[in-house]
Amino acid sequence: MRASLIFFAAVLTLVQYSLGEEPAVSVAVARPDSTPSSLERLQFSDDDLPSLEKDPAGPSEIDESALREGFNYAKGTRRAAHGDSKALKKFFEVAQHADGAAAESIGGVPTVVYHILGDEKFAAFLAAQPLSYQAMVRNIILGDGRIPSIGAYLQRNFPKTSELLFRQEIVAWFSPDGRYAIRKLFSDPLPLMGSKVERAELIEKETGRVSLT
Repeated sequence: MRASLIFFAAVLTLVQYSLGEEPAVSVAVARPDSTPSSLERLQFSDDDLPSLEKDPAGPSEIDESALREGFNYAKGTRRAAHGDSKALKKFFEVAQHADGAAAESIGGVPTVVYHILGDEKFAAFLAAQPLSYQAMVRNIILGDGRIPSIGAYLQRNFPKTSELLFRQEIVAWFSPDGRYAIRKLFSDPLPLMGSKVERAELIEKETGRVSLT
């Protein structure tokens, strides 16, 4: 027990100044407005997904990038939008790894995918993923660029997803024996530039009692 506490004391010192497992946030997101027009739910259909027809010019950069990861971009994206969990997980991994022309090609597509999927299914999928993956998806959504007022928009139209991805308090980073966890309280639930860890503490998982701050 003492060894676990000493170990977590060291970990706690680090997480007080970082987002732990979460990828660094590289997109500055403006504080969303709340005008009705900015919050109206966007509508998408399969016509907005990548075309299944072969391009006479050959595979695009995103097609080739996805194939290197074992993912058929056009077919896989459609499966992802309709709830195939394996395809959905791979789709966001492909989006995360895309760069250059491939990143430009996939830009905006994540927004289409989770709109067709819907809030309930998207939230259920994300709830089954580790925290690091949730953080990756959150940053992709924030950086996708189609929705300027993304925070308020998601709270209104994707409440379950928003509650999961934009938490002001996170309990995770469990000890090897499962007895302890680290609880972090952020100054802002949105990953805005300037948001920071206001408090990090070691708690007993079963009781929630604070063991170390």
